[in-house]
Amino acid sequence: MKRALCVILLGSLLATHVHASELSRNYKALYKSVVTLMTVGRALGGPEGELTAAKGLGSGVLISDDGLILTAAHVVQAADRVGVKFHNVELIPATVISTLPSADIALVRAESVPPGVEPVRLVDSTSVETGDEIFVISAPYGLQSTITSGIVSARYAAGTHPRFWLAEMLQIDAVVNKGSSGGPLFNMKGECIGIVSHLKSRSGAFEGHAFVVATETAREYLIGKPAIWTGISGKYLNEEMAWVLNLPEQSGYLVERVADGSLGREMGLLAGTVVAEVGDKEYHLGGDIILETNGIRINEFKDRYDELIRDIEKNKSLRLKVLRGGMVLELTGRVRVLEAGKRR
Repeated sequence: MKRALCVILLGSLLATHVHASELSRNYKALYKSVVTLMTVGRALGGPEGELTAAKGLGSGVLISDDGLILTAAHVVQAADRVGVKFHNVELIPATVISTLPSADIALVRAESVPPGVEPVRLVDSTSVETGDEIFVISAPYGLQSTITSGIVSARYAAGTHPRFWLAEMLQIDAVVNKGSSGGPLFNMKGECIGIVSHLKSRSGAFEGHAFVVATETAREYLIGKPAIWTGISGKYLNEEMAWVLNLPEQSGYLVERVADGSLGREMGLLAGTVVAEVGDKEYHLGGDIILETNGIRINEFKDRYDELIRDIEKNKSLRLKVLRGGMVLELTGRVRVLEAGKRR
């Protein structure tokens, strides 16, 4: 009996040692490709304790030789300026290329990449199963190149999350915290299978449930697609709020912030200036309210998203119908198709 117990304990110790060695090997190969993002601008608001972006701080991962970085949309959506910090390298200026807030993913390009830093390999995340071992490298609370490990706790199909409705989500138990947003999730082969999005927490710190956008979402909707960064943050207005604000439509999108250098700024969108509390929510009123995007009303956006993207790709333009000061205006901006560079 004692001999059998010793054999079991020895086997367990050996398995733990092998696992630790595997993590260490992967970390040494990958940590230089993971970056810390520094932003200037008001962060995109969200439910208390849910989003994993600290103010002016997030994470990302290099996916191409020409400086393309994959991160979370809420890290950079409303950023006026972005800088990228590779391990032991001074801050490098970067530009937001494209964001997809409805899936919480974005692309940023660094002006340069330090010598010896290689892009990570993005792989098909559809083969990931519940129970698979994984690890995250990110910058929680600004602690650069931090590794945490765990397993995939669950999978959620696109449409499950009410805010990030385009995203297929992986639930993990690896520890993430403020600043981890945009950090890469890896399988034990060292391949990137997701981007850290948010956590479920009452305290604001990790409580065992973190959520990651699967790489297939980025491959399907973001990489190689029209490069759209509106730079807009705000709130969707339901039918009740549309009535309160006397909108000509049953829904709308209230523009509360427009980032410098963004398409929204180029189009002349106006941000809110007057703070008002309605129920338990705070609204920044006085700016534009978007009623339609390329002829599609806001309350039809989810059901007609693919149609919207096809129209943007065909016409290379973003057309908005907005309500401003009681008048309905049409705004138009040019959209370019992203050249992602040499992706691995």
